[in-house]
This record gives sequence, C-alpha cells and structure tokens, in this order.
Amino acid sequence: MAADPSTPEWRKTESAKVARDAIALLDKVPAGKRILTRAQNFWNEANREGILRHLAYGPVSRTDAVLTRHYQPETGTETRERYVTVILRKDQALMDVAMDLAHELTHATTPPTWDPYDPKLTAGKYMNAALEANGGEIDAVFTECAVAVDFKRELDLRSTRCDRYVVLSGNENRLAVDRAKIQSDFYRVGHWEPYVRARLGKEVDGFPLLSTKEPELYSATGGAPYPVALMREYDELNRVACENVRKRGDGRSPASVTVDGGSAALGDRCRGVSFSSALTSTPTKP
Repeated sequence: MAADPSTPEWRKTESAKVARDAIALLDKVPAGKRILTRAQNFWNEANREGILRHLAYGPVSRTDAVLTRHYQPETGTETRERYVTVILRKDQALMDVAMDLAHELTHATTPPTWDPYDPKLTAGKYMNAALEANGGEIDAVFTECAVAVDFKRELDLRSTRCDRYVVLSGNENRLAVDRAKIQSDFYRVGHWEPYVRARLGKEVDGFPLLSTKEPELYSATGGAPYPVALMREYDELNRVACENVRKRGDGRSPASVTVDGGSAALGDRCRGVSFSSALTSTPTKP
C-alpha cells in the first residue's frame, strides 16, 4: 500500500530523503566534503548518515542553538549544555538545499564567540560576533558560495545565488569567491542606517562599512537587513537572559536582582527591560 502524502510520517520521510540527497551532493565536491567532515566530527557521528539526526525541516533554513543552564542552588554551581539543530527549507531545488546546508553547518559547527550571560555584551559586540566572527554570517555565505563554485567547476552545475560574489582570479582565471564583497554587502542597510547607527551609539565607529546603500542581504528569519535583524535579536536575547537571571535570583538572594531591573549577574543589560514577553530558555545563534 502506498504511503499517504498528506500524513506527517510521509512528510518526515520525504524531508529526510531531500536532506540525504543534499548531503550526497555536497560530498561530491571539495568544499562540501570539508564542511560535512567538520559536521560529522562536531556531532561525533561515525558517518555522514549520522548528520541527519541533527537536521529538522521548516519554512526557512536556519540554525537553532539552545543554551541550557543547570543551576544547583545548594552548591551555587552551574553547568551549561548547548544543543544545535539545523533547520532546512526543503521546498526548493536540490542544489539550493545543499547550499543552504553548507551555510547552516558553518554556523552549527562553530562555538559562539559570545556568552548570552556576559554582563559586558553589547549590541555592537553581538553584531560583530554574528557577522564577523568564525562561523558567522560572512563565513557562512563564503562557504555557501565556495560550494557553488565547486558545483560549477566539478559537476558543471550552476546556481545564480552567488553570481554577485564569484570572480575570476589569478593568471588562470579560476573561479573564486570575493569575501570582501560579501562583507561589504552585509552592512548595506539603506533607510535603516539611522536606526542602526542610533542603536550602536559610540560603537558605530567599529563598523566603518555601515552604509545607506540599498540592502543586498536580508535575514530570512528577521525579515530585514542583517544589522537591523541583529539589533532585534539582541533585544530578545536580553529579555530572555534577564528573565532567567531574575527567576534564578528568586530562588537565591534578593541581592542578586536590583530594584531598578538591573542584575548583579548582567550589570546594566537589564535596565529598562520588560519581562512580560521574556522566555525561560536562552536561544543562541552563532
């Protein structure tokens, strides 16, 4: 009896097949092999098939990383665990799924360079880490486009997604990825520039590429140019972290949470934060 395409079981099986095919396609080119090997080692899997255990499927491709803190009030000790899942958008061409996977695995396999509970974490530090750090957005797009170059060079498969960033390089005119152009494009925010500048305050001097040019790169999850989406992410991250610290403080000493909304653990980050929409777990995004 044939499976019913309307059932969750069929959709789950079909999604896994798409992901398996994307992994097989990546495994045919050097850049793809590198990121798959990195993922396999990161998740301590014995083979490529094991990577499937860390994939899920949704309307947009993204990386979900959740930091779970376990606090023992009796001893005052805390342990942390980070769980990473790659979400893939599957209703697209196989080559696009493979490129999405390469992009997201770059995020997933790189530990974050920031701590959501760091009292010195600022909007500027968060944006810099999300874009510029190892495993950040610039790295991820570079990896994605390196895969696209290899698809063309090795398999004669062409994707238009990276046309803007693929150049001819060297005496042999080999295809290469223009990392500097990727970096520059991430800071094109158009009419949002005054908003981003105001949010960064004095930290804006650390972002000389910030530009009023028409945006080229939009966050799929944030629906805006990356710097704008990252400011919103930072606000939500603050709400979550402050709520968690406040709840933990309720089980400890009143001195850990100040009357004005600040906290001994997070410093000034909690001043003026409303707890009404805060969550109780801390999402982290590389």
